[in-house]
Amino acid sequence: GTHISNYSIESGAAVLNVAELTSSPDTTFGQGTMVEALNEAGGRDVPLSTHLTSQMAYLISVYKYRPKISEKLVELLKAEWDKLKGQKGMVKANARVMNSGAIRNVCIGTSAVISGAAQLTNGAVRSCSEDPAIVGDGVSADSFVILEGAHVTGHAILNKSFVGQGARIGKQFSAENSLFFANAEGFHGEACSIFAGPYSVTHHKSTLLIAAMYSFYNAGSGTNHSNHMYKLGPVHQGVLERGCKTGSFSYLLLEAHLAPFCIVIGKHMANLNIPDMPFSYISESGGKSHLTPAMNVITIGTIRDQEKWASRDRRKTKRIADIINPAVYSPYTVEKMVRGRDFLMKLYNETPKDVETLNVGGALLARLLTKNSAKYYDMTITRYLANLFFTKVGAELKTGKSWSEAVKAVKPSVKGEAEWVDLSGLLAPKSAAAAVLDSLEAGKYKSAAEFSDALTKLNAAYSENEWAYAYMRFATEAGVEMDALTQEKALSVLEEWKTVSRKILNMTLADAEKEFEDFAKISYGIDGTPADAEADFKAVRGEKETNKVLVKLKSFVNGFMTEIDAISELVKNVKK
Repeated sequence: GTHISNYSIESGAAVLNVAELTSSPDTTFGQGTMVEALNEAGGRDVPLSTHLTSQMAYLISVYKYRPKISEKLVELLKAEWDKLKGQKGMVKANARVMNSGAIRNVCIGTSAVISGAAQLTNGAVRSCSEDPAIVGDGVSADSFVILEGAHVTGHAILNKSFVGQGARIGKQFSAENSLFFANAEGFHGEACSIFAGPYSVTHHKSTLLIAAMYSFYNAGSGTNHSNHMYKLGPVHQGVLERGCKTGSFSYLLLEAHLAPFCIVIGKHMANLNIPDMPFSYISESGGKSHLTPAMNVITIGTIRDQEKWASRDRRKTKRIADIINPAVYSPYTVEKMVRGRDFLMKLYNETPKDVETLNVGGALLARLLTKNSAKYYDMTITRYLANLFFTKVGAELKTGKSWSEAVKAVKPSVKGEAEWVDLSGLLAPKSAAAAVLDSLEAGKYKSAAEFSDALTKLNAAYSENEWAYAYMRFATEAGVEMDALTQEKALSVLEEWKTVSRKILNMTLADAEKEFEDFAKISYGIDGTPADAEADFKAVRGEKETNKVLVKLKSFVNGFMTEIDAISELVKNVKK
C-alpha cells in the first residue's frame, strides 16, 4: 500500500509504512505560499520560507509604509525557494518517516522524525542532527514550514502556517494563516491570522487568537479577540507588545494596541490604544475598561518573566534563526515609561480636581491614580538608569581611578538615542535599525543570510547602545551632564537609587508573600481542623521563609542593597 515517486532518499534515512510519498516537478515544497498573518483580510502577507525569521516576517508584515523593504525581503527569500524548482522531494540523511498517511510535495530534513502523521501536503521540515524536528501522531498539515527543533504533534492541524525553531504545537491545536516563531507554544486552542513572535504561548481549549501580533505573550483560558464589526469584513488587527498577558475569558475588540507587559482582565468593548503605558493593568468593571498604569512593575510575576525566558530557550541548532533579546527593562520599555510618566503628570497638573475619571486610549483612568502611577514609573526609571550608571562607574573606581577619571572613562563611544524599536525580539535604536533597512532598500544584501548577518551585528551592539541610551537619559533625569557630575550630586542620586530600589523590591516581596496569606489556604485541610489546614498547606506549598522564589528574591535584595552601599562608600571616599 506504499507508493514512492520522484523522491531522493539519502543514506541512513528510513521510510516505513507510508501510504504515499510523492512530489511533482514544479513544487517549491510550500515555500512561497503567502500567509495572511496579522490581518485576516490580507494586505500583510508573509511568504513561507525555511529562511524566514521573526525579524524578516515583522518587517515584511508591518513596514508596508516602506514597500521596498517588503519587496526586497521577498526577493531574497524567493531566490532561495526558486532553487527548489524542478528538484525531487527529499528525505535527508538519518530522517525517519513511518506509519503515516499521504505525504505529497514535502521536503524532509536531516534527522527529522515523521511518525503517525495523518496527511502532509506542500511543506518543508527543516531539521538537523543536533535538533531534529518532529511531526507526530494525527498531524494534518497543508502549506507549511517547520524548522529545527520544532515539535508538531497530537493531531494538530496546520494550514498556511509557519512553526519556528524550538516551537511546540499540539494537543489538537488548529492554526490557519499563522506564524509561530522560536519557542512559541500552541496547545488545545485555535489561531487564525496571528503573528506569534518568540515565546508566545497559548495552552487552553477555549482560547481563540485572531488577527493580532504578540511576543513573550501568555494567553489565559478563554482569551478571545474580535476583528469583525460586520461592515467591511474582518479587516481589524491588534498589537500586544512584548510581555503582555490576557487573563481567563478576557476579550479584546480589535483594533487595539497595548504597551509592553500589560495585563488584560475582563471583556473590553472599546478600541484600546495604550502604546505608552507599559506595565499596566487593564481591567473591566460595569462594561467599562479601566486603566491602572505601572502596577506591573511591583509584581513578582515581572521578575519571574525576566528570568524564565533566557532559561527556556530550547534551540540547540547551530543555525539560530530568530534574534531574541528577552530584556524586560530596556531602552525600549524605559523610554515608554518616560513618556507615560510625563503624560500622567501633565494630566494630573492640568485636569480640574473635580474631575474623577479621564479617558485614556479608550480606558477610564482615575485622576487620583495619575500621580501615584507616575511615581511608580519614575522610581523604576531611576532604578534602571542608576543601576547601569553606578555599576559602570563603580567598576572604574575599583581600579583606582579618581572620580573625574572614572566618570570620563565610562563615557560611551556612540551617541545615545531615545527612539528604539522592537523588531519581534530584536531591540535596537531606531536610527541604527533604519540604517540596515536603508541598505536593504539599496540592494546591499545579496541573500537572506547576508541580511540576517546584518541584524545579528545590530543585536551584538545592544549593550553598547543600551549604555549610550542610559548615559543620555541619566543626564536628562539628573539635570547635569555626566562628565560634569560631582561626587556630591552623585551621592544624592545614589541615596535616591537606594531608596527607590528598596521600595520597589519590598513591594515586590510583599506581592509574592500574598501567596501565603489566609485566602491561599482556603482549599487545604479538607475534613480536618484549622491546624490541619495549616499543616496541609505547609506540606504542599511550604513556608514563605523557605520558598525558593522568595528566598532567592530576598537574597538578591540583600546582595543588591549591599552592592549599592559599597558603591556609595567608593564614591564617598575616592579622590575628586
